[in-house]
Amino acid sequence: TGRMSGNGFGWGQLSHLLAFVFHVGGLCPTHAFAHTTLSERSGADLSVAAVITCSNGASIALSGSAAVPGNAHEAAGGQLGKYVS
Repeated sequence: TGRMSGNGFGWGQLSHLLAFVFHVGGLCPTHAFAHTTLSERSGADLSVAAVITCSNGASIALSGSAAVPGNAHEAAGGQLGKYVS
C-alpha cells in the first residue's frame, strides 16, 4: 500500500524495550493506554506515550520519539548532529 503503518518508533524500537522489561521483570501486562503521533507522509508512528498496568500491580509509564527537530529531508544539510554526554 506504500504506507508504513506499524513500522514506526513503537513497533521498531519500543517493542524491544518492552519485551526486555516484561521478560526480566517477570511482568504480565493486563491493561494499556497509548497515544501515538503519526507521520503525515508515511503513516509511521513518530512518537508514543503509554501507561501499562501489570497483573502484580506494577505500573509502567513510557514515552519516546523518533522525531528530529527541523526538516530532516531538506537538501541542504537537514540532518542534525547528535551529542551524548
